[in-house]
Formats: sequence, structure tokens, C-alpha cells
Amino acid sequence: GVDPASPAIIEGLKATLDAIPEPERRMAAKREFLARFGTPDFLTATKEDDAIAFVNAALEEAEQANAASAQRKQGGGHVEIDGDPAAQAQARLALSGARPGIDGTYTIRSARHRYSRHQGWTTACDVEQPAGAAGTDSR
Repeated sequence: GVDPASPAIIEGLKATLDAIPEPERRMAAKREFLARFGTPDFLTATKEDDAIAFVNAALEEAEQANAASAQRKQGGGHVEIDGDPAAQAQARLALSGARPGIDGTYTIRSARHRYSRHQGWTTACDVEQPAGAAGTDSR
């Protein structure tokens, strides 16, 4: 017969898969695990090491993606500028005249262009990913 994997390893694999943040990533990792190894409850001892390596790599990848996402959002905010057709998602926006720790270059996450009789053409931008010292205001 084929030796089953240790119950502790099976429980650890399940817990690690469940710990993957972001539901889409977690479901994708579980589907790939099933495709490679079958149901965790019926994992064989000969596949333990490969299954452990797979689950740890999936968790590490998810954690790195979350860290990158958090870094992109750090130091972001909202600015209103005179209308500018170049202000589009993923474009760079140079902000000056605010104060040290705020002035600098940011990536535009989203831009909304508006026109009104009283204000004319304006562009509202949500920004993130400050470059250099931008976005480091400690207040």
C-alpha cells in the first residue's frame, strides 16, 4: 500500500492554504494544489515535500503581492488640478507648492475630468506611489 501523509502535515497544508490573503489568490492556489496533488486528506507521504514547497511558495507569492500593493498605496492622496488631458491612470503627476514631504512625483491611480461654469475645467486625481521624499509628511 501507499503510505498516507502525516495528519499534522495535512492540517498544516490546509491551514497554510487558508492563510493566503485575497480570496482570488487563495482559490487559485487551492485549485492548483488539487490539480497537482489531489485532495489534501488523501496526500501520500511521497508527495509531502513537494506539497509543502508548493504551499509555502504560494503563500510567499501572495504576501509579496500584498506588500507591493501596500507600498503602491503608501503616501497617496487626492489632488485637484486645472484640467489636463495628460492626467490619466498610470501617468506621473508632479506636485509642487504644497510643502516639503508632500511635493514630488506621484503615479495617478484614477483621474476624473469635470467642467463647470464656475470652476471651468478641472481634473481630480487619486495618486499613489510617491517617488523620493514625496508622501513622507509626518503630520
